[in-house]
Amino acid sequence: MHFSHGILAYKNARDYDNVVRILLDYLDMPEEAVRVVKESRSVEGAKLVAK
Repeated sequence: MHFSHGILAYKNARDYDNVVRILLDYLDMPEEAVRVVKESRSVEGAKLVAK
């Protein structure tokens, strides 16, 4: 699958929770997920990172 396309689509839709989910669950990129959470101030995204 092309997760980068999904990330781009979710970013364009401002659905940062799903951006964080893909970064953590499929791409193993926790540092990038933390950066997205900080920039978006997503509470749900922060919960995903905390897991």
